[in-house]
Amino acid sequence: MKDRAVRHFENGMDLFDQEKYSKALTFFDKAIAVDPLYTNAWYYRGLTCSHLFRLTDAISSFDKVLAMNPQGFDALVARGNAFSNLGQLDEACASYDRAIAINSKDADVWNQRGVALTHLSRLREALKSFDKSLAINPLDAETWSNRGTVLSGLGRYSYAVDSFDKSLEIDDTDPDVWHHRGISLFLLQWYAKAAASHERALALNPKIAVFWLCHGCSLQSLGQYREAIVSVDKALLLDPKMKIAQEIRSDLINILKFSRETP
Repeated sequence: MKDRAVRHFENGMDLFDQEKYSKALTFFDKAIAVDPLYTNAWYYRGLTCSHLFRLTDAISSFDKVLAMNPQGFDALVARGNAFSNLGQLDEACASYDRAIAINSKDADVWNQRGVALTHLSRLREALKSFDKSLAINPLDAETWSNRGTVLSGLGRYSYAVDSFDKSLEIDDTDPDVWHHRGISLFLLQWYAKAAASHERALALNPKIAVFWLCHGCSLQSLGQYREAIVSVDKALLLDPKMKIAQEIRSDLINILKFSRETP
């Protein structure tokens, strides 16, 4: 009987590795039907349900794993991720905390915990979590970026820029990092550097309206009003209903009109 369960599980794993998740789920269910205590089948069923965005089912599967093995670190992390994707962030943090109690040397779980805490607006706790992650793995660009976002949210903009710079030293191909760096520079009133940072973001992805808008705001603060209108117009081309862009464009037109009328 167990041999039959193993065959079903192995078939499921082959399909899982091919990202054929619906078919993989069928085989994991078959394995569990033969052997309801098959821990790995329950775990991979949970991961498969997560990939299929059946997150409540995923959590139920991870709970089955943890009922059989309360020290299941991977199941706790995956359970936390599922709760996070559901927007149930307190439950996600509780799961990450249980995982950390088992293994506090995993950088990824500290990072994921920090992300959940950020979304809960518990920024100081999130910062500590990102610092723990980076103490374990200082070469993770995403964690440095997440840390920068939290520092910016705390109003510590120069430190935020330092974190974004660390992220970009590792991987300079993420337009979001350049964008968030530009926002922090703007809030420091370093407008030329902010504009340059937004230009790097736009070079990587010119199809994000808010990138163009922020670039336009930086140019406006530099007194480059015509160039700012060009950027804001590009934002509106991508998102014609962006109210703040409409308002900023109107302000820029009025500034130019006033400057022409002033002797």
